[in-house]
Amino acid sequence: MNKILFGVLAWAVFGSMLLHADDKNKNQNKKNDEAEIRAAQAKLADAQKDAVEANKDVQEAKQNVTKVRSALVALRRKIEDQADGSSEVKKAQERVDQARQTLEPLVTPILTAVHQSPEYVAAAQKRDQLRATLDSAPDRAAAAKQIADAEAGLRKLEATAIEKVPAAAKAKAAVSKAEEHLREVLAKADEVLLKDPKYAAAKRDLDKAENQADAAAAKAVAKHRAVAAAQQKVQAEIVEERKEDARERAQQQKKKNNNKK
Repeated sequence: MNKILFGVLAWAVFGSMLLHADDKNKNQNKKNDEAEIRAAQAKLADAQKDAVEANKDVQEAKQNVTKVRSALVALRRKIEDQADGSSEVKKAQERVDQARQTLEPLVTPILTAVHQSPEYVAAAQKRDQLRATLDSAPDRAAAAKQIADAEAGLRKLEATAIEKVPAAAKAKAAVSKAEEHLREVLAKADEVLLKDPKYAAAKRDLDKAENQADAAAAKAVAKHRAVAAAQQKVQAEIVEERKEDARERAQQQKKKNNNKK
């Protein structure tokens, strides 16, 4: 009799130990899940902080490019004004301005009509949609190319409409010719400018600033992608914890049902 009683008590103790161990494991699993969520949230916070800093770097880089470019333009004008060919540049620029003034009243009503056409409106909407999703696009280079292609399509619609009006087409050709002449004159002026040590140094400064801006923009894109990945990780950890909780509640309910039986 004593042996039977001892056996029953032993099984009771053993069962209690198993239940205690099971509860302990569940509590530990719960703590582990919560720790993983906190770790994912911490990484998300760090990624968001890095993205904010990267955005600041982009803005500062852009501001620096604007500053350096303005200094270069001012220096260029100063050197051109002192150069022998400065009057030729001014004449070429005036010729372009006059050609554009002649073209503008001719193309304005044409472009207004084109911009109101269903084909142009649909193409412009598509371009705007692409622009709106550029920052979040997984492949910014591919998205940028799609935007460029959309812009090219819009310009083609405009050019086709202008070519259908002889006077506008002629005026447009005059602008193109004047602009080509201006480029040739400026190219000659550039040869003189590049021989000037101050201008050459200023040009190198601009190239450096533009490269830094490009690098900052690329870094910002990478940081924003890291934020998106961290957000997905947090959500995945939360979903997993909820699944674990649901499984545990289901097991507890099953045990209750079995005990009732």
